[in-house]
Amino acid sequence: MIINSQRTMYGINLQMDMLLGKPHKSLVNTTLNEKFQILPLKDIPEGTYPKLNYIVVGIGGNDIIDDSAYKFSKHRSIDAALFKHVPFVIRTLDNDLLPEDRIKYRLRRLEIINGIEYVVYYAKAFTGYTCRDGLFEISSRSDVHTLEFLNTNSSEFLNPIPRLVEDYLDIDNRTYTAKTVKVEFSLDQDELKDMNDAMLIKYGEVYPLTEIGICSGIEDTVDEYPEVNNCVINYFVEVNIDTTMYLLTNDNILRSIEIGSLELTIK
Repeated sequence: MIINSQRTMYGINLQMDMLLGKPHKSLVNTTLNEKFQILPLKDIPEGTYPKLNYIVVGIGGNDIIDDSAYKFSKHRSIDAALFKHVPFVIRTLDNDLLPEDRIKYRLRRLEIINGIEYVVYYAKAFTGYTCRDGLFEISSRSDVHTLEFLNTNSSEFLNPIPRLVEDYLDIDNRTYTAKTVKVEFSLDQDELKDMNDAMLIKYGEVYPLTEIGICSGIEDTVDEYPEVNNCVINYFVEVNIDTTMYLLTNDNILRSIEIGSLELTIK
């Protein structure tokens, strides 16, 4: 279940540079490459911008439900990492991922856990997203919400008039304009098992996922395998996903994470 999302200022900073055609540079202490010491502080080539293409997951946050294992993250827009990152995969050096599986993952590093050296993968590249052309209009009237495509085939958009709004404090009746993208978040049975095994190795227990970071970055290579540099979280997403339950029911996880922007429209 997806609860809510939070944009980061680093994603907005990237967006402004792209709109202005200004060379982009990641701010110090804002990339996951710096956190995990994987290709840290690499310059971004001129004319190139990081692409929204990666997902990280975590189990951090504060308990808000008594006697419950679920924890929910409360991130600030200036947070640059998850509270408690969970690797997608942890393997011993002699049992690393096969090439066809390794190409799905990023932020690969070596870690010593309980005296054993492991290969750890903290990010996954996503390939599926849905982005429809145009904008949407969301109307809320007395707890009834409607979503419609915004039809701009009208002269009113290029001939605006001042509007006198008398009920601007009426929170029950609002209209918003939205631009959204649906990003695919999927884990099959093998990936779920890898993640649960990773939590057991790193944290000694399996927890429900409570936080997801959707990241931008620049594709790179290390030892002829795909890697990412300048990996920055653009969106935090609060979730409660019990990976163990999906394994017990033999179901894969396939969710759409909706991201974008919403603005109040004065009618």
